[in-house]
Amino acid sequence: MTPRTPTPARPAPATSRRRLLPDIDRPDLSFEPVVLRARHDGWTPQRQNDFIQALAASGCVSDAAKSVGMSATTAYELRQRFDAQPFRLAWDAALDYAIRRLSDVAYSRAIYGDVIPHYYKGELVGEHRRYDSALTRFLLRYRDPLHYGRDLDKKEYCGTDEFMAVRLASALLDVEIGEGRIERINRQQREYKEVADAEKAAEARELSEELGEDFSEDFGEGEGDAP
Repeated sequence: MTPRTPTPARPAPATSRRRLLPDIDRPDLSFEPVVLRARHDGWTPQRQNDFIQALAASGCVSDAAKSVGMSATTAYELRQRFDAQPFRLAWDAALDYAIRRLSDVAYSRAIYGDVIPHYYKGELVGEHRRYDSALTRFLLRYRDPLHYGRDLDKKEYCGTDEFMAVRLASALLDVEIGEGRIERINRQQREYKEVADAEKAAEARELSEELGEDFSEDFGEGEGDAP
């Protein structure tokens, strides 16, 4: 029986030589731990410090508490203590640092994309980068709302200054043409009215003349016949 040749392990995907995540200086997270009753399974000063460091690294309270052998519930209870203000401030600083790291990761993914490896018969033969357009739109929309904000979706694109100048000239020309058209229509209406008034006046004169002739004939014959 021919022994099966083991399949070589897939190598890690190749990445760009450019560092995707820039180094971020970790802030000073030192603080005065909360003084508690000494217990080997409690929130000792060392556990409090380790929790803050883990929280800065992960940004997740549950993971940070688990890394020091504690629960997230007891971490929040410790945070709510009256004498735990330094602990709360260090907690907030750690989360701010984690959010900043997450922001850098998001920007890095939007700019450089994710490396997608291609394997053939267990060997790495190539790779390509996949870019997240939704992530890019989100970052642009909320980091630069003046140019990419949601309110701009309801506005008409204005274009460059040259384009606006052309549109303004076209609008002014439309106004001039419109005013000329309105004046021409008004002039035609006045002419039609004058013609109609003249025709009505002529008809009235003809009717008046006919009535005057009939009236004179009727009354003139009547006077001649009288004794």
